[in-house]
Amino acid sequence: MITTRWRNLFKLISMSKKLHTLLTLVVQNLLGYKIIVMHNLMTKFQKILENSKQYAGNQVNEKRKVPQFEALFMS
Repeated sequence: MITTRWRNLFKLISMSKKLHTLLTLVVQNLLGYKIIVMHNLMTKFQKILENSKQYAGNQVNEKRKVPQFEALFMS
């Protein structure tokens, strides 16, 4: 009687370890996917910024700000 209880307890512990391992792998895969998506988003933004700089004639400075143009008034 006691041995079957211990056996059942060990089975339960073994199953919970397997479940914990499975859940850990699922969460790690989801987090890894999120990091990859964010990296792709940053890469696309950098490409758009470079294209914008070329189109604007490199008027975007290194601080990623467009310089203010002063209006010239003729007197």
